[in-house]
Amino acid sequence: MNTQVKIRKSPLWYLWKLWFPAVSLEKVFIAWGDTIYCPKGEQPSEDLLVHERTHLKQQEYSKLKGVMWHLLYRILKNFRYSQELEAYRNQWQWFLANKTIPFSEKIVIRKRIAQIMSSPMYDHIVTGK
Repeated sequence: MNTQVKIRKSPLWYLWKLWFPAVSLEKVFIAWGDTIYCPKGEQPSEDLLVHERTHLKQQEYSKLKGVMWHLLYRILKNFRYSQELEAYRNQWQWFLANKTIPFSEKIVIRKRIAQIMSSPMYDHIVTGK
């Protein structure tokens, strides 16, 4: 599937701001339909593209299904967990397959993923341990 990367806030950005008031969304990439939105003018890294493309696939590359996906993501903690687990698993597989990243750095990245999943952005859906 052909996906787009747009360097601007997602049309859903203000809705996310309401849903996650304690989270700074300035660097949060939002996948919706067939597009990855980058709010700070930054191109996403390759591993982040893998992560966000997983979310696009979960939404079946549809803006309409994407709206439903985002609603479920916000209201159902187990749904959010399953969607992020798949996306981070794919991102982690990208890191493992990348032979240029030293093993010691991969350990740091794995810990960082656990920290992210235990953050307010994800309503602390894991403990980080």
